[in-house]
Amino acid sequence: MPWLFLDFETYWDSSAGYTLKKLSVEEYVRDPRFEVLCLAWAYDDEPVSYNSNNIQYILSQLPFSDPTVCLHRLPKLPVRRLHPVRILRYRGG
Repeated sequence: MPWLFLDFETYWDSSAGYTLKKLSVEEYVRDPRFEVLCLAWAYDDEPVSYNSNNIQYILSQLPFSDPTVCLHRLPKLPVRRLHPVRILRYRGG
């Protein structure tokens, strides 16, 4: 089975308690301060790609139907919550 590796870089503010150590993933993503700053991804053995523009479009072009998705530094979550597009759905994307 192919693999799709994703790494979201997002805004955080430790002085305001706006971190994944202080909030659940859902609270963090639904917060008005939430912002995806960039996305890195790789499909199987292909080179890593990186972009900080048009992230919603990039996600719409990635092959989510076939591969196993691996997210970098995501806390332990139920499998049903691991789909990365949920991040943008929480934010109305």
